Amino acid sequence: MTQRALLWLSFGGPESAGDIWPFLERVTANRGVPRERLEVVHRQYLEAGGASPINEQNRQIIRQIESELELQGVDLPVYFGNRNWHPLLSETIGQMVADGVEDALVVATSAFGSYSGCLQYRQDLAGAGIPFPYTKLPPFAGHPGFQQALAEAVLGAIGEVDAQRSAFIATAHSIPVAMAASSPYERQLSAATLGLEATISRALGVEVSIQQCFQSRSGDPATPWLEPDIAAAIAALPQTRPELTTVVVIPIAFLTDHQEVRYDLDVLARTAAENAGLEYVRTPTPGTSPRLAKLIAELATGWIGGQDPAASLPADPPLCFQGCCSARSERGRGQT
Repeated sequence: MTQRALLWLSFGGPESAGDIWPFLERVTANRGVPRERLEVVHRQYLEAGGASPINEQNRQIIRQIESELELQGVDLPVYFGNRNWHPLLSETIGQMVADGVEDALVVATSAFGSYSGCLQYRQDLAGAGIPFPYTKLPPFAGHPGFQQALAEAVLGAIGEVDAQRSAFIATAHSIPVAMAASSPYERQLSAATLGLEATISRALGVEVSIQQCFQSRSGDPATPWLEPDIAAAIAALPQTRPELTTVVVIPIAFLTDHQEVRYDLDVLARTAAENAGLEYVRTPTPGTSPRLAKLIAELATGWIGGQDPAASLPADPPLCFQGCCSARSERGRGQT
């Protein structure tokens, strides 16, 4: 019998103060990022305790997936690998080979399609020299299970807020406009936001409108990136909607917390809300929801049974288009 496994593939993050500089240097290698900028980010990490929450949240998700698989009676080992910090993808692949893995389902920790959220992971896999067949799960933001995980994260966090006097803002990582034009990123964000609006409106009995904003812009200031910036949008709320008392911020495109989520939302966006005289509510990222673990376990079980994971993902809006990250499964030695 073929030895199969699930590979949970993420970005990675430092887990101690001593990890920060090596991590930043690895992430920014050959990208021309000034050392002064890295020193700012290094200081932000230290102010936040010296570690990123991303690795531990990923381990929590993996434990939940393992529990779901066990409940379904499925024997499928789950491995954890990262692009930029330990456990590195190469280390994890080595362990999988040593354990006799002969086929794998790869799940990257981005539900939305873009270069960094999908294609770059495919390139990482292609360059890893994987000596066994694998199938990469395409971006899964349109799956009902992911929508449910998002909705549960929001509804569990907003409590008794007055929805009619609250601004709801969905935030995603900004990317260059040119990059957005060659990916399904904005289209998938729009679909997810509209679906979330409908679910929250039904649950609250009030029509809710969610504004799409972006965060974590970087790079050359002259290069157009997706806007509006979330902190600027919050700062403008008292002038555009003076009746508001609360702003609810939803990290819609982030599966787990990491330093950019923590700093841009829990520091910058919160400060903008306080300066605007608004109560600030930040909903959790949906990755640690049991609903997400159930979704991944169900897709993995179907894959073991011979189903193409992409077949369960909605085609409207279409996942991808020519020149973008392909939705097809990849088979063979890291071939795309």
